[in-house]
Amino acid sequence: MIDDDQTMSTQDQSDVLTIHHPLYFDGKGGEYFRIWIVNVLLSIITLGIYSAWATVRTRRYFYANLKLAGEGFEYHAEPMQILKGRIIALIAFTLYSVSSALSPLLGGIAAILLIFAIPPLILLSLRFSRRNTSYKNIRFNFQGGWKEAYMSILVWPLLSLLTLGLLFPLAQVKLKRFIINNSRYGTENFVFTGTYSDYGKLLLLYIAIYVAAILQLALSLTVGASFVGTTVFILLIYGGFFFIQPKYMNLMYRRTTLRAHGFESTYTGIGFVWVWFSNILFIVFTLGLFLPFAKVRLTKYLTENVTLKVKGSLDDFTAGEAEKVSALGQEVGTAFDFDLGIGI
Repeated sequence: MIDDDQTMSTQDQSDVLTIHHPLYFDGKGGEYFRIWIVNVLLSIITLGIYSAWATVRTRRYFYANLKLAGEGFEYHAEPMQILKGRIIALIAFTLYSVSSALSPLLGGIAAILLIFAIPPLILLSLRFSRRNTSYKNIRFNFQGGWKEAYMSILVWPLLSLLTLGLLFPLAQVKLKRFIINNSRYGTENFVFTGTYSDYGKLLLLYIAIYVAAILQLALSLTVGASFVGTTVFILLIYGGFFFIQPKYMNLMYRRTTLRAHGFESTYTGIGFVWVWFSNILFIVFTLGLFLPFAKVRLTKYLTENVTLKVKGSLDDFTAGEAEKVSALGQEVGTAFDFDLGIGI
């Protein structure tokens, strides 16, 4: 009887209709320009103090205009929280600079302490950003611990260096699992299922591009075409990055699930090259005034190539999560925390 029930349950799940909800961004370059120019002017006038308020205004604008199934996201952080974190960071940097100027030994000790401070700071930043983000009145959260932070952010990257890159794919998997598997929407955890093999294939592809770039440079220098060879070398190196980076992002989304729901992404190398290089050109030609428009264009590209694949109804899922969170009574507010602006 139990086996029959399980079979029926599996059959029911397989029969559930999958609905695709594309992410999209409603913001406009002109709208954000007005926010941006005021932020810049007030930050200059206040010697940077207003930058915390500028950050909150900017994120609330972008979150509100980031839409999923017609609903925007919300950003709940207060400027004073971010300002306190930046003051602490400024004090730490000042102490490091002073110690380095006084003594190379003190500077070296301070540098080591800063390196060991990176994992907990990133952990605090992840907690801060997740807990201050919500969708349909349900907050995100982050449950990662200190040990896992040190292992994924410091130890595994160090081991990848000591093994001449052999463990680099594993270090990437560990980092992604730390960030994604510890992220929650309400009471549900995201799950990342990427493997060493997935990242190893991408690493080998980039190594092949890099080796080809070096070989063609050596060949071109042999025949005296140094300018052409150097140009092609640079194009191959940067082209390799823009060719591989979308594959990394597609891998991340396609290997991430939220309960029975999955993600799809359609980033391409051509799309990355067009958005980044056209933004850079416009920024240069306008002496920086195109910056807010560039940010909106990039955000549109990054969001509009991602789709949430929902098993059943998204409304049922969010309603169920709201009930779980309410019943659990968990504290989703946050006290003082760091904001590093690391974008993860």
